[in-house]
Amino acid sequence: MHERCRKACISRWQWVRATDPGRVADLSDSASSYCAHCENTVCLSCGAAPVLDSFEFCPPCWDRMPQTESELPGQWQDPPWAGHTRSGLGDELKAIVAQICRLTRMPFDRVNSRLNRSMGVSRRAEASIEQLWTGVTEGRRWLRDITSAAAG
Repeated sequence: MHERCRKACISRWQWVRATDPGRVADLSDSASSYCAHCENTVCLSCGAAPVLDSFEFCPPCWDRMPQTESELPGQWQDPPWAGHTRSGLGDELKAIVAQICRLTRMPFDRVNSRLNRSMGVSRRAEASIEQLWTGVTEGRRWLRDITSAAAG
């Protein structure tokens, strides 16, 4: 029998994501199975309905789950940075930084610092391939904004 939650059940992962997004990567796998406010285990999908055991689904979420492999959505696609290397993304990011500096006349350290913040790193050497992809994406967006502002 589940105890009555003092608030509405919400997984620890969802609660931390809502209150402190920077900590999400630091959470253990079990954070998606336990309530942030009580000792209940919660549905792995909705993160709110109490269930009997960790890593289980509540009946409504289970009913919405694909029952055959052909019903699975394209969730098994490669991430956008697949096929890229760390060094390749790093080189592209350097080129983007140089272009932004040239177009805006902003100092290198300011441009670099802003992109590093968008990646969640203090130094580029600490960045994972996913974080480098984030930096490249943000840099491309920044360049697009600069060039469209200059044109318009």
